[in-house]
Amino acid sequence: MLPAWWRRGDVVFVSAANPGGRRRPDGWNLRGMRALAACLAGCESHEGEGRLGHWAEPLFAVRLPLARGRVIARRFGQNAVLLVRDGRPARLVFLETPHPARWPGGNGLSLRSG
Repeated sequence: MLPAWWRRGDVVFVSAANPGGRRRPDGWNLRGMRALAACLAGCESHEGEGRLGHWAEPLFAVRLPLARGRVIARRFGQNAVLLVRDGRPARLVFLETPHPARWPGGNGLSLRSG
């Protein structure tokens, strides 16, 4: 049985780790996840981890409209979000080309190499 908060509205799974699908150092990912947590302040969210084979990264399951989740995910350089709408099966939602990340709080993180 799904928890009640999954059965109504949109739940978006989003991460700030490993933007663009490229592995980043643990410290870099931790700073990104802290910035994402600050961005999600006031939203109902639950921490978790996504796994695929040997790949794993932290994420948040957040109650918010898909449109807002897409904006946040692009801000953190993500390629996609996972969406659960009204308790139905999850679906992967690919994003348009992400714009250069602007990390909240001016913490000096950048997604650009070089």
